[in-house]
Amino acid sequence: MREIVAAAGHKNAGSIRYHFGSKENLIREIMVDGLRRSEEWRMKQLDQLESASTKITIRDILLILVGPVRHDIVTETFIVFLAQVSLGNRKFYDEVINKEIQVAIKCCVDYLRALSRPPSDDFFDNRMALLSNYVMAYLNSQYRGRSAQGILWRKHMDWNSEALLEHFLETAEWIIRASPSSTRADDQSADTRPKPDDSRKAHFADAMAETRGE
Repeated sequence: MREIVAAAGHKNAGSIRYHFGSKENLIREIMVDGLRRSEEWRMKQLDQLESASTKITIRDILLILVGPVRHDIVTETFIVFLAQVSLGNRKFYDEVINKEIQVAIKCCVDYLRALSRPPSDDFFDNRMALLSNYVMAYLNSQYRGRSAQGILWRKHMDWNSEALLEHFLETAEWIIRASPSSTRADDQSADTRPKPDDSRKAHFADAMAETRGE
């Protein structure tokens, strides 16, 4: 609240509370503003995608989902803000999200459902729940990795790189596309898994003996 008051050029929070009525209303307005701007951008991208002659892919839809942050429609701090609201008051968060649920998001979900061909609605809903959390975690980590809060992360990752974005897209696509493990042809039972050879057994025995001081 203090940061908002300072950014608005006021000396105290009185005028802010007077205008919005409550802290909850202020938070709601911030959420709605970012969600609506994201909605407008995603709708334009979907219109362009659907008017093109190329085949629509899961990756196209994923890029639209994360696009508002990548193209500065909303800031990374807005994503962190959403995550904090979600953790602090999930009921309030769900109320605002469900009321402002975007047509573009629904279209993206419908595309992902059609492109991934899930075995059941429950299976798809579970995968979408995981994908939603993964996207939020990626964007949240991206912000922290670029800030002082993520100083340790910067030693290992370049959050501006296309390579890291590619890793994210590949793993996110796998969440949606991967079939249940029980239906995969390469699934192996315990009886058919490779057995350790004699040399490995001997190495393991030697290591255990050394541990016991033998």
